[in-house]
Amino acid sequence: MIRHKIFLFSLILVLPLFLGACIGSSNSSSSLTVLGGVFKTVDFGKTWVSKSAVATVKNQPVNINELDMLSLVSDPQDPMTIYAGTSFGMFYSYDFGESWNQARGMKTGKINGVAVHPSEKCTLYATTGRYVYKSKDCGRSFESIHYNDSPTAEVDAIVVDSFNPEIIYIGTMDGDLIKTIDGGKTWKTMYRFKKPVHRLILAKDTRILWAGVYGLGAVVSLDGGESWEEESLKAQKAFSNYKDVLDLAYHADSNTLISSGKHGLLKTIDNGQTWESLPILTAPGELLLYSVAIHPRDEKQIYYGTDRSFNYSNDGGQNWATFRLPAASRVYQILIYGGAPQADATTTVAGPSTHVLIGLKKPPKD
Repeated sequence: MIRHKIFLFSLILVLPLFLGACIGSSNSSSSLTVLGGVFKTVDFGKTWVSKSAVATVKNQPVNINELDMLSLVSDPQDPMTIYAGTSFGMFYSYDFGESWNQARGMKTGKINGVAVHPSEKCTLYATTGRYVYKSKDCGRSFESIHYNDSPTAEVDAIVVDSFNPEIIYIGTMDGDLIKTIDGGKTWKTMYRFKKPVHRLILAKDTRILWAGVYGLGAVVSLDGGESWEEESLKAQKAFSNYKDVLDLAYHADSNTLISSGKHGLLKTIDNGQTWESLPILTAPGELLLYSVAIHPRDEKQIYYGTDRSFNYSNDGGQNWATFRLPAASRVYQILIYGGAPQADATTTVAGPSTHVLIGLKKPPKD
């Protein structure tokens, strides 16, 4: 059922103020007081700066460092412009997290997923509860383009086709993969996985759709969700805990897909026909890898986050540097901005223009 309604939230967000400061990789837990928000590093995790201050009209101090960061995405046309879906509303930044503003049309509510139109800068999509919303004015107002009648069908993941933006996919917590081919006027359930669909990624060839389904694995369709490749799941069975996938990362130029979760890191470069396990610092099953990212211009640079550490490799995952987190929370999102890689005497590394944002999510209450 489709409901169309333009709305504007009116509640004012009031949150405690925490001053941002440079935080090093201390082994002391006494300074780990911030439980959410966003941190930035420009030295691959050695030092961190809190980036959670929000601009207000009256210059009143507002901060998002107590909010869970559920989605961090960049504008395909301008990677400095990013959007954050949080446990209480949506926020945006035009300078890759240096400063934040609140999206007036989404001031409240848990925003699970955010997507940006590939060619229309001010056209955004957001998932919250059983709804999918669309904005045509950079977040000032939103229109409902999808509502699910099922009480358990919370919409989590969303992705827009870069080749044909009228095609949008969403994934729900009760396992449905749903698609529109007319920009949200009508929707069709393509598949029922019966497990939570947490992550959706379209490959460079946008007929290829990846879904991170917790309790099933990383699944792939080569025909826009019409059918799903069983051989890919069979190939993953060689690895313990492969079903417990929490995040996916994709590198378009090399067609590399990496899944993270309880299994560690699994990588494929042939659309799931074969997989390899990347050698990480802990044994499979020892830690949950909540997030993974690949540098957009260098597939050898891989990042992953746990509830204890931020980890970085510049050689495709063969060796890792690990750093203690700047806060006592999980690294739930990783977003990278960087210029073209530059070569040094031994390897290819990113220059000082590489900025990495992590979005934190508070640990569950005991």
